[in-house]
Amino acid sequence: MTLVDTHCHLSFPPLSENLEGVLARARAAGVDGVVAPAYDLASWSGVAVAAAWMAQVSTPDLLDFVTYEITLVSLPTEQETPAPAPPPEEELVVETPVPVVADEPPPVVEERRREEERPRPTPTPPPDPVPEKPGAVEPSSEAGREEIAVRMEGLRRDYPQYWSNIITQIRRCLRFSGSGRLETTILFSINRDGTVDTGNLRFVRQSGNTNFDYAAMGAVECAGQGRFGPLPEGLGLDRLPILFTFTPSGGG
Repeated sequence: MTLVDTHCHLSFPPLSENLEGVLARARAAGVDGVVAPAYDLASWSGVAVAAAWMAQVSTPDLLDFVTYEITLVSLPTEQETPAPAPPPEEELVVETPVPVVADEPPPVVEERRREEERPRPTPTPPPDPVPEKPGAVEPSSEAGREEIAVRMEGLRRDYPQYWSNIITQIRRCLRFSGSGRLETTILFSINRDGTVDTGNLRFVRQSGNTNFDYAAMGAVECAGQGRFGPLPEGLGLDRLPILFTFTPSGGG
């Protein structure tokens, strides 16, 4: 599409004072042509000057022409048309049937003998059981949970201050403002340096309230960043497993 400004007095100020800037802005706006009218005989001289200046600075795009060369060729007459060549004669080929030789059956007996002669693989003995490290207890059964409960009871009896600090730090980190009869149990282990591996946290029992369950999980992650302190020297464990039951009031 070509845009043309059909009424623009380029011969009058302020347009005539900056024709180059006016035309440049017109081209930038997408205007391809300008019609500069005069309103009387005296104003024609100004229009002629503006047109002469525009002819010097504006170079029209040259048209591209495509030239086609056409050669006329007359069709041959019937006398000039050559006769079609006759098709070549087909050669008669006589095929000799090849006798079919039946395949000999495989030596079944020999294969069986070879199978019997092959040495049978020696069975690999099962690997020796790896002894569990102290503290590596999983509540996969009732016996595992009882063992954890015994260790926690021993911690509360022998190291009451450390036991109380675990409860205090988890209660400080618990962020839950609701109430109700909710109860969530989480299994985690305190390392020798007092930190908790957050990748090993797991729910043993959930309350059914997603917000409360994950608030409890977040409290263990918060307190497990070193707030528990190192394990007591006399405990003799690399990791201390803890089964902590949460309630909206804090738990223990």
